[in-house]
Amino acid sequence: MADETDRAPSFMLGNRDGKGIPDQTYTPTFAEKCKYYLQYAMAIQRRPPWLWVSRVLWVVLGGWSLFVFYVLGAITMASTIILLPFAWQALKLGVFALIPIGREPYTPPLRTDQQLSFFEVFQNPMHPLTIIANVVWLVLIGWETALLHLFWALTNFISIIGVANGVQHLRLAKFALWPFGKSIRSVDPPPFPMAPGIRVPNDEV
Repeated sequence: MADETDRAPSFMLGNRDGKGIPDQTYTPTFAEKCKYYLQYAMAIQRRPPWLWVSRVLWVVLGGWSLFVFYVLGAITMASTIILLPFAWQALKLGVFALIPIGREPYTPPLRTDQQLSFFEVFQNPMHPLTIIANVVWLVLIGWETALLHLFWALTNFISIIGVANGVQHLRLAKFALWPFGKSIRSVDPPPFPMAPGIRVPNDEV
């Protein structure tokens, strides 16, 4: 007879952390199942070998077009000279948008010193120049790029296997609207979710 910890609800793909006991009397709602499947898909698609498949899918389903869009925008803005900070930001976003899996935008700690260079000023999200730059960016290129991300997010969701990439597109759409004052860092894969109906014994909490 199988041990109690080996049994799982029929919908459950697996309790990958090995903790908890399935509650056979619990019936999860449709929303709970959807949330669980989405979190599970995001976790498994961020680990080899699915990680490499996800990266290829990203480039095919949106990454290449976003990269081209950003590069063309950077060239156009650089030609005006006064928009050089925007051109540099567009290039950074273009490289990030080409292969963003495993990285994320974040707001770095505020710098209170006064010895910031002109370009370093735009790393401070509360600086007046940063706010002005974000407003100008939003008008010039931000809203178009966000729409591109939303389009590709929908395309990835429809493909089913690109669900995790679709979520990433939604995150990047927000980043594309207001990018100044943010940096990019590497992140660990998300943990596997605890399925609905899993009871964690007190000694494991």
